[in-house]
Amino acid sequence: MQEEVSKHVRKIHSVAKSKKLSIRNKITDILIEIFIIVFAVSLSIYLHGWNEHRKEQKEVKVFLANLKEDLEKDIKLFEDDKKEYKMIDSIYNKMLALTQKELDAYDKQNGKLQFAMQAFSDKYSSASYEGFKSSSKLGLIENESLKKQILLYYQNYAQTILELDRFYNQSSSNTFDQFMRMASKSNKATYLDPEFRMRINFLLFLSQNNKSLYDKYAINPAKKIVKMIDKELAN
Repeated sequence: MQEEVSKHVRKIHSVAKSKKLSIRNKITDILIEIFIIVFAVSLSIYLHGWNEHRKEQKEVKVFLANLKEDLEKDIKLFEDDKKEYKMIDSIYNKMLALTQKELDAYDKQNGKLQFAMQAFSDKYSSASYEGFKSSSKLGLIENESLKKQILLYYQNYAQTILELDRFYNQSSSNTFDQFMRMASKSNKATYLDPEFRMRINFLLFLSQNNKSLYDKYAINPAKKIVKMIDKELAN
């Protein structure tokens, strides 16, 4: 392009110095050359911008494809954790339903009932998101609605879920500590203890709350983003 522009600039210079052309013809020829230069430069800028935009959107599509995989993994993990919550809830409900007669029977057998404890670890996948974000390329996503949902999921919703799980884990650990402090007591004394039962009921409350918020802040938003990504990749 630079050589092409230089060629037309030289031609303008040549026309301007020509003694064979009239002033009018010189002006006409010079204006034509200027127009060609402006058109060529504008076209070059447009093509360069179009090519850069195409490369950027290709990067976006690769990112979205990877993000979709991450979200699908997240959805499965969240669904699995809901099942784990349900399983541990069943154990706690049976624990609370034990009667004095049943507990007496366990005590006569000299068998100490155990406390079932379930911990939930950090689970959402953020590598693709954090990598794209750290390279300052999130702004390349042209679908504003999709970009907003992605930001909400990773900067708000996912963090909320992590905090819910951490609080449950801490409450479960505290309940286990209470159970261990009562290790020397009988099953009857332990499982009918008001404070211990209150802690178990609190874990059941947290579990019910967390399962509901998993749907609200994790599973449903992730599924929504996956659908939006599918439409974006199909274009």
